[in-house]
Amino acid sequence: MAKRVVIAGILGGITMFVWLFVAHEFLPLGELGVGEIAKEGPVLSAMQSSIPQAGLFLFPGMGLGPNPTMAQRNAAMPAYMKKYEQSPHGILVYHPPSGAFDFGAALAREGAITFWKACSRRGCFPMPRLEKDTVSERGSLLFSECLRL
Repeated sequence: MAKRVVIAGILGGITMFVWLFVAHEFLPLGELGVGEIAKEGPVLSAMQSSIPQAGLFLFPGMGLGPNPTMAQRNAAMPAYMKKYEQSPHGILVYHPPSGAFDFGAALAREGAITFWKACSRRGCFPMPRLEKDTVSERGSLLFSECLRL
C-alpha cells in the first residue's frame, strides 16, 4: 500500500509539473493579470536602496518596527487606516540582486516544490489534514513561496 502511495505521489508530481509547463508556455495562464511597471528604473533603485534583504512585505507599513505589542498596534491602527486609504498598497515579494539567473536550478527547485505538493496531497509525507481544501492550498502556496525566497 505504501509503495502505491509513493508511486501516486511521484506520478502526481510529474503530472503537475507538466501541466504547469503547458499552462505557462502554451496558454495565457502564466501571464494572466500580471503587468510590468511602466517606469521601473526609479522603483527598482528605491527598492534596492531601501530593502536590505529578501522577504515578503506588506505596504504601507504601520511604522512600528519589529515585534510591536498589541497595544501599540491598536494605538497605531486609526492612523494606519487613513494612510492605507490615501496610499498605494499591496504585497511585495522581494529578492535583492543575486547575480546571473540559473535556469536549471530554478527548474529543479520548481520540480522539487511540485513533487512536494503532490506527495503531501497523497500522504507520502506527514502533513496535517485540514477540513477545507482551500485552506491547505493557501498553506501550500505560502510554503512554496517561502522556499523560493
